[in-house]
Amino acid sequence: MESRYLRKLREYAKEVAFCFRFAADPLSRTLLAANTLQFHLANALGIRYPSYAAKRYCVRSRNDHRELFLRTCGGDIYLFHEMFSTAYYEIPARLKREARTIVDLGANIGLASRFFAEIFPNATLVCVEPNPPNIAILRKNVATLGGRVRIIEGAVSDRAGEAHFAGSLECWRGRLDKNASSGCVVRG
Repeated sequence: MESRYLRKLREYAKEVAFCFRFAADPLSRTLLAANTLQFHLANALGIRYPSYAAKRYCVRSRNDHRELFLRTCGGDIYLFHEMFSTAYYEIPARLKREARTIVDLGANIGLASRFFAEIFPNATLVCVEPNPPNIAILRKNVATLGGRVRIIEGAVSDRAGEAHFAGSLECWRGRLDKNASSGCVVRG
């Protein structure tokens, strides 16, 4: 039986190999692979530190090369690999139909929007995100999609009103918190 550590090493090797296939130029290949390893090493050592600055990578898309912005720590690298190097988000062929509108609730930095924009090239995308640091990167990541994207800086709830958004070092752990007294205010 394969040990947990050997399984992890195989997974990391697959991710590094994917970086070299997905990135479109030598610098992006090297940086994406190195930052993937840095992310995993920080996690293995239990190091948690904010990563606000997003690094630019040139990546391949169906028809051309595009920029993609990711923060090394905080989860963007993890989400990148989950979105693009696995089949988690693939839509079975029997369910694929031409979509006119795709709504990405909790759009984070726009990776799902970018993924689905490739699958549905004629769809309009609505990205809803409450976290200001994520929104800044989201705007960069969907910029090449032009008028196909509408970004709503807010959150979805069962009623209109205000709530506080409590951010986190990990990009996906932010949450609306009606009891919080700090963080950004989300109106809807």
